Amino acid sequence: MRNSEQPTWRDRIIRCDGPTLYSVAGAVIVVVLVGLWVLLTSPTKQQPVVAVDDEGMYGGLRHPLTGARVDEPTKPAVYAVVIENSLDARPQDGVDRALMVMEAPVEGDITRWLAFFSADEIVEEIGPVRSARPYFVDWATDWDALFAHVGGSSESLALIRSKGTLNLDEFFNTATFWRSKRRVAPHNVYTESKRLEDAWERVVGREVDYKGFEFEEMDPTTVEPTVITVSYGNRYYDVEWKYDPTTNRYSRFHNGSAHIMRNGSSIEVSNVIVMFTDIRVLDDEGRKKIRTTGEGEALVMRAGEAVEATWKRDGLNERTHFVLISGDEAALVPGKTWIHVVPIGAEVTK
Repeated sequence: MRNSEQPTWRDRIIRCDGPTLYSVAGAVIVVVLVGLWVLLTSPTKQQPVVAVDDEGMYGGLRHPLTGARVDEPTKPAVYAVVIENSLDARPQDGVDRALMVMEAPVEGDITRWLAFFSADEIVEEIGPVRSARPYFVDWATDWDALFAHVGGSSESLALIRSKGTLNLDEFFNTATFWRSKRRVAPHNVYTESKRLEDAWERVVGREVDYKGFEFEEMDPTTVEPTVITVSYGNRYYDVEWKYDPTTNRYSRFHNGSAHIMRNGSSIEVSNVIVMFTDIRVLDDEGRKKIRTTGEGEALVMRAGEAVEATWKRDGLNERTHFVLISGDEAALVPGKTWIHVVPIGAEVTK
């Protein structure tokens, strides 16, 4: 080091010249201590908070159609697709993936389905898609669902216009549907969730708030398998639901055979509901008028038990819900739901 120069900071440290060494060491200690404090006091990655009430019941967010627990509010687009259930239409496609299905009689003492899907479920083939009926329009409007169908009765088409239903008629939206070469008309119209999603953006283009059912996790109430039968007065359309306590779900059967989709999948749901209502024949073609508002008797089956209830719908712009004798809304088991609409006095065994 030149005599004319003052010691550099490096020289001071090496020579331990003056107070510099102590100052630097102190600064280093402070930095280390601050770092340790930040490390020890910083929160770890937070897990989603699970809301639980005083009785240990989950009180957090759920999917409006299935009751599945979700971390954030979910407003998925909902599609309601009219599905054929005639013998010529079986086996169907995609209905095993539907989150909710409403089954009701149409002409000829056969039944037809209104299958609800949401945008967070990818289904590559749904069908056969068939024509609308007024009661299907009502139930689709319950959920502000995009209503997918192939034409319909004159009454149903008039109702769609008057109610402002989110309408997706194949006659005017051919890009959303296709005609399958595997089947003959009119049992050959199909769609898929991706095309329905594109149609939602085109026809609706907004989020919709859904008030879903009440849901509650329930353990099986029995260790024995049970069978529920729902009669539509036609053995080809009478339904059996077989409850399996090991899965806490119901499987759909016809005449002792499982109702199988074309891909080999069976139909399994967590809840089976029967709505009894006024149904009368309108004309020589057998078209039905089904009362969809007011109230009536219902059976709610979940977790292996059948509970008497009342279905209620206060108006055409209200959602159908199910109320127990206590006055509380009937809680469903999280999962898929199948709703049968039958005439008053229909035979249901449980």
